[in-house]
Amino acid sequence: MKFIIIRHAESNGNKEHIIQGTNDIYTITQNGINECLAMLKKNNKQLELVDKVYCSKLIRAKQTCEIIASSIHFKGEIIYTSLLNEMNPGVISGMQRDKVKIKYPNYYNLWMARKDLDGIPGAETGEELQVRCLAFLQNFIEDTETNNTYLVVTHAGYMRCLINICNGNERIRPVNVGNLSLHVIENPWNNIKHRCLKRDKRSSVYII
Repeated sequence: MKFIIIRHAESNGNKEHIIQGTNDIYTITQNGINECLAMLKKNNKQLELVDKVYCSKLIRAKQTCEIIASSIHFKGEIIYTSLLNEMNPGVISGMQRDKVKIKYPNYYNLWMARKDLDGIPGAETGEELQVRCLAFLQNFIEDTETNNTYLVVTHAGYMRCLINICNGNERIRPVNVGNLSLHVIENPWNNIKHRCLKRDKRSSVYII
């Protein structure tokens, strides 16, 4: 089993230095489209091996995913899930970074540290984000012995946590999550301690 995890292309929010979070009003820019096409040209052979496609429900990710799927002639259904949505940064969501720096300097420092956002009112905590990543990964816990390749299109904060979990690292470890950055993860469940407590014909129960 293999994951190809890609962050969405540049959005209007990125261009305007806005902390986008879960806001769903930001579309990708023409520059983002051009960079996406360049990324595809570089990685086309690898991406053509994709068996299934999963994507965040936010429009900037959906637009990126649709360009990729069209380029690799993917004929299957794209599975959109809120489990892949960006982390919620609470009260600073939708604000330009410079304005956050002035109005909420402590929250700005927390955001720029690229760590858990527990200290920001209304933000998704690090543990909540980690649980959401594990909930997504749980869909593939029975799939570890297959040769399936999955494309996952998501966002910077979520992507950092997901990749670190898959690699068995602390969730806030630095990761390259620039627009259209691409990471390949082989058999993520190999690095996550888990044990099956109960297995039957309908479902299985695991402890992680």
